[in-house]
Amino acid sequence: MRSKVLRYKNDLALFLDTDTLLIRRMVADGEKVYAFANIQIRHWSEANFLDACVSLFYWNQMYIWTCAVLENWSAFRRLARLLTSPLVAFVRSGKSYAQARRNGADMKQFFVDLPAIFILHMASGTGIATGLLLGYRDSRLQFTECETNMARVE
Repeated sequence: MRSKVLRYKNDLALFLDTDTLLIRRMVADGEKVYAFANIQIRHWSEANFLDACVSLFYWNQMYIWTCAVLENWSAFRRLARLLTSPLVAFVRSGKSYAQARRNGADMKQFFVDLPAIFILHMASGTGIATGLLLGYRDSRLQFTECETNMARVE
């Protein structure tokens, strides 16, 4: 595994900030990535709604900037993403709705949860806009600070 990851050495620091992009790149390069269906993951930010919003903001700020750098986005593409960032909450909430319907979820509960879902996606969209306008800034440090110092779920 180490040798497979090290081939990205020039961009490895950026990839490790947003592992989602590392996984996508490895799959695009022909690697197989396995997921465990029964694995249960709990994020530390699940204990407090505001902490979740802050974490999503900083993670998306890092993610979008990393995408722009690694994929060498043009100024036009960055501007287009910036101008569409206010739509993130609407688009993602719509996708959440479609996924809930496909999964046969309790739609009454979905609509009860929808305001919270929408606010979390707004935090993501705001992080995207900030990342495109300001770049990394201190988002890496701030995200780490959030993830390591917030209240824990027991």
